[in-house]
Amino acid sequence: MRVLVTGGTGFIGSNLALHLHAQGHEVWITGTDGEQDLPELRERALPREFWSLPWEQLGTMDVVFHHAANNDTTLLDRAEMFRVNVEASLKLF
Repeated sequence: MRVLVTGGTGFIGSNLALHLHAQGHEVWITGTDGEQDLPELRERALPREFWSLPWEQLGTMDVVFHHAANNDTTLLDRAEMFRVNVEASLKLF
């Protein structure tokens, strides 16, 4: 299957992505710098802004596992948190 894991460099997303990759699936990930480094998936790492993915280049995915979120506890900007965690998720789906 062709699989997209948003948040694929985070703790849960990276473990899921590696497991799917080990099973032979074509796995694409989004993520942020400073999280898990996944050498096995570097060539399929996409821009961190999952809401602006180049779908015309990517093509169809069979499954999307959405694990991306801004969970910065020091961010006090509610509008920004809502934009990233809610509006971007709606745009993805």
